[in-house]
Amino acid sequence: MASTSRIVTFWIMLWSLVLIVFFGILPLLATAASGIIADLLGCTVNEGGVYPCLWHGYDLGETLSVLFMLGWFAFATLPVAACGLALWLVVAAVLLAQRWWRSKKAVDP
Repeated sequence: MASTSRIVTFWIMLWSLVLIVFFGILPLLATAASGIIADLLGCTVNEGGVYPCLWHGYDLGETLSVLFMLGWFAFATLPVAACGLALWLVVAAVLLAQRWWRSKKAVDP
């Protein structure tokens, strides 16, 4: 049976991986969401400017434009996430090596 510390370590590693990936792709998700919303509403959204986009009498054009432009933050978040992922892989490798070493010592007399 797995010890409590191994289970906690697994969940910490899993959630840290999810957060690293989410941080890296969040600007791209915002850009995709703005494009999908604009397409569904029949509006235009691009880097050229703010275009009116009415939905139930409310103009979403500026909001969609800002969300669309957030995609440029991916130039900052993707490299940071890549470095975080590299660090995560090193930590995971060290944890696996420790686990292997301890299991080997427990088997060998």
